Amino acid sequence: MGVIENNPSSDGAEASAASPFHARVRGGLSWAEYVHLRDQPAPKETPHIFKYQARSLLTALKSRLEATDTEPEDASCATDKPLMLALVDYHLGLNMINTEELTAGEKLLSSSVARLRPSADHGACIAALIDGLNQVAVVWSDWNEPRKAAGLLEEAVDLFKAFKAKGKEPIADPFVGWFDVDAKLDDGWAYLEGLHTFSTYYLAQVYGTLKLKDKSAELCKLTLQRQLKHGKLIGLTWALDCMTLAQYYHQNNAFPLAYQCLASSEHVLHSTAIPDDVADGSVSGESGENGLVRAKADLSFIWGKFYLAALAISAERRESGTTRATIPDSSDDAVLFDGLPPLSEKRNPKLIPPRPKIPDQFATTPAEARELFLAAITSFSSALTFFKIDGHVTDHVLITQDLSRAYDYFSRFEDDAGKRWKLHKRRYEMLSTLIGVANATAGNLGESGSFGSRGGGLSKTHFRGLVQQVSYEIATVLESMADEKSELLEQVEKSSDKDKDKAKKRRELSNDVRDATSKGIAFYEEFIKLFNNTDGTMPFPFEDPDDARTVMTARVRLAFLWSKLEPSVSSSSTMASLKLEKVTYLRNSHKQYEYVQKYHRAHGVPEFAETADVVDQMVGLMARQIVELQRS
Repeated sequence: MGVIENNPSSDGAEASAASPFHARVRGGLSWAEYVHLRDQPAPKETPHIFKYQARSLLTALKSRLEATDTEPEDASCATDKPLMLALVDYHLGLNMINTEELTAGEKLLSSSVARLRPSADHGACIAALIDGLNQVAVVWSDWNEPRKAAGLLEEAVDLFKAFKAKGKEPIADPFVGWFDVDAKLDDGWAYLEGLHTFSTYYLAQVYGTLKLKDKSAELCKLTLQRQLKHGKLIGLTWALDCMTLAQYYHQNNAFPLAYQCLASSEHVLHSTAIPDDVADGSVSGESGENGLVRAKADLSFIWGKFYLAALAISAERRESGTTRATIPDSSDDAVLFDGLPPLSEKRNPKLIPPRPKIPDQFATTPAEARELFLAAITSFSSALTFFKIDGHVTDHVLITQDLSRAYDYFSRFEDDAGKRWKLHKRRYEMLSTLIGVANATAGNLGESGSFGSRGGGLSKTHFRGLVQQVSYEIATVLESMADEKSELLEQVEKSSDKDKDKAKKRRELSNDVRDATSKGIAFYEEFIKLFNNTDGTMPFPFEDPDDARTVMTARVRLAFLWSKLEPSVSSSSTMASLKLEKVTYLRNSHKQYEYVQKYHRAHGVPEFAETADVVDQMVGLMARQIVELQRS
């Protein structure tokens, strides 16, 4: 095989780029002209015009190659001709993929790759071979064939490692030397390292599609490290990918590694690596939202989820009495990312808020829990300044729900029932605002209200799934509020207060318990109605088993609240009226338990066996309580 004169050390042999064969093939063609047309930006009206012109040059070159006869005095012709044809097909295949002719492009690239494989140890072939494998893999991935894509990318990774181990020199584009003798060759290793980074990056995505999460995360980390070391860092993309890796780590309780990823992302977002036109969103896509402001909002959201996850584990450990460390070995001393760009003076590093680290034993004291709680709600609140409900409905609701959960987990560290009630009340206020006004009841859930309008909120028609989620969560919050007031009521009953004060407190707390319980019932009932058919009837059976389990669980909670609800005492109340009211509540409870029992026996509910046993017992218990109360 003839070797390019500009880089004669490529394979330890020498051959003139201006051999008679190369001269006959080259003719009047200029490779520089092809490269110029290939890379020239085109107007939106005719996005592929220059690529079509570049294709014409490639087609002419292929025809000239095919028509060029082998000459006895030109020893390189017999080997260079098939190589050059394979490389021309590689460029034609890329051209067709870039003009959205995927089938034709994939066919040419696959043919080129097959012919280049035997020359994988040659510097003039390795770049085109690896890039061809990469591009064909992308096509197959787009065609929903991730396993085939993974095989091609794995081959590309292995070829790179094998070539590098041999200590040879790659050539970025051999046609530059063959056709433009005086042109300066690009750095072959820099180009090949970039192709290898692409291989690892895309293979990480494909592994993610195949649910190979550990492999995907490891390659994602490697890609980020390579981008810092070898590639031209695109700060926004790097930061977003690093945030994704952080989520994998904290979902696997590797909090120190997740912390490093998030801190590195934040560092890059405040560095000089992001051009101003990207930072202000002017080149960020059709929506104009995905610039620096959007990235920082995403980062705040993920920081919030990071601290929320740690707070959740801390609360679970506190309630279970666990004292052993659960953070896996992932020492802070292991630095993930060297070579981060310097912080920009223009983007003041003081704007980066302090980020507390997660204690080795997670939070074990209220003070430690408060630090995680404040970090979580600060992060979520920051994210909500961008993800407003008008324009970002789903994200706004999800962040608000996470914010509510932060209050819930922190409440597990509070010993005072009154303070816990205040935390849950704050949850109720923020969640009920999503579906109407604060202090909402289920009766005024918005049907078509506009966002931000009093009494409006999420439309049940357009955002039914979100309304279902929020309604159920509000009902559980109200249960918690009732429980806290019930505990305060028990404390009053046991206190030594004077009779007058004690009676007043008892009356106020009883009303609070009743109010929260009544609202909880209303929200559970509204939640269940949201599963009705269009004619208003409840499905029997449900088409989706998960819906059946969700609704039956809600009915069990509803039955429990009906059984706990106490009559409203007024000046006109009599023992008979109060007894009749309580019997009505117990009948409502019994009705819900019976419905669940009937449905489960007729159609079954997945993952419901233990609850079904409890329901069977409660059906009998409620019936007996009703009879006993009527007889009393």
